[in-house]
Amino acid sequence: MQNYHSAFLGGEIVRVRDAARLAEIQKLCTTDSPLSLHTVFPVSMADYAGEQVQITGVSFYHMGFVLYEIRRIGGDLIRGHWPEDAIEDQELGRVDEHEFFAVAKERYIAKPSDDGLHVEIRDRGDRLLCSMRKRDVPSAVNDINRVAGLRCAFSFASRYNFEDEPSESENAIGQDPATNQNG
Repeated sequence: MQNYHSAFLGGEIVRVRDAARLAEIQKLCTTDSPLSLHTVFPVSMADYAGEQVQITGVSFYHMGFVLYEIRRIGGDLIRGHWPEDAIEDQELGRVDEHEFFAVAKERYIAKPSDDGLHVEIRDRGDRLLCSMRKRDVPSAVNDINRVAGLRCAFSFASRYNFEDEPSESENAIGQDPATNQNG
């Protein structure tokens, strides 16, 4: 049984991918596609390339294909449904600021628990950060690892509701290293 699992949740702020990627997506989902997704996508996806938008709704097309409804920040709903590949974690562009803004799969991995009843999210040092009971553990592991490839570490931890303490060599996000206080 497939888990219907979105990388992003309603209310999150994300960025629309670049025009070249949007054109690829629209080409893949033409009338020749068995999913016929072109019927639900906005006609002019590229007009929104690079914009920050807010997710207003999440739905699932056949077989768990994730679709999002989005709106401009402080503005109107953008007509149509957007595939997950058309949006990205806005924080990924900040990797130069802190390593918690790097892609989460470099820091975390989802694995089945020893008893096979839970999905565990662990850091690369095998420290347990989160454990979730799932109906279909193998599928959930795949879904969560897929999400780890789409989110920065900070957003991924927020998505799965766990806190990751920075190691001693890392400064906490938003801390001034000189005063060791949040700025």
